[in-house]
Amino acid sequence: MNRILQPIYGLIDNWGAKLFVALFTYIIDLFTNIFQTDVELIVLTILFVMGDLLLGIIKSLSNNVKITSRRLRSTILKSIEYTVFLGGMVGLSNVIGSSNADGWVGTFVLVFADIHYIAFIFVMLTEIQSMVENSRNLDSIWKAIKKRINKESK
Repeated sequence: MNRILQPIYGLIDNWGAKLFVALFTYIIDLFTNIFQTDVELIVLTILFVMGDLLLGIIKSLSNNVKITSRRLRSTILKSIEYTVFLGGMVGLSNVIGSSNADGWVGTFVLVFADIHYIAFIFVMLTEIQSMVENSRNLDSIWKAIKKRINKESK
C-alpha cells in the first residue's frame, strides 16, 4: 500500500512552493503570449517589485511599524498599474513596429518601435529608487532584525 501512495505523497509534499512556481510560470507565459515581449524584461520587473516589497517589509520591521494589509494592497495596486502601463507600451510598440511607412513617418516608426524597452527601464529604475530609499539605513535594519530574532528565541 505504501508503494502506491508514495508518489502521491511526493506531489502533495511542499505543495505551497510548487503552487507558487506553477502560478509564476503561468503568469510569465500569459504575459509573453499577450504582450509578445521578452521574458527577461518581465521577470526582471517582477523581481524588482518583489525586492522592493521585501525591503519595505524589512524596513517596517526595523522601525517597529505594523505591517498592514493596506500597505500590501498598495503593492498589488502598483503591480496592476505597472502591468497596464507596460502592456500599453508593448502594444503601442507592436503596432508601431508592424507599420511599413516611409519618409518622416518611417523615421518615427524607427524611433518609437522599441518604446516598450524604455517603459520597462523606467519601471525598473523606479523600483530601484524605492529599494534604495528602503535600504538607506541597512546596518540598523539588520541590527533590528537580529535583535528581534534574539528576543523571540528567548
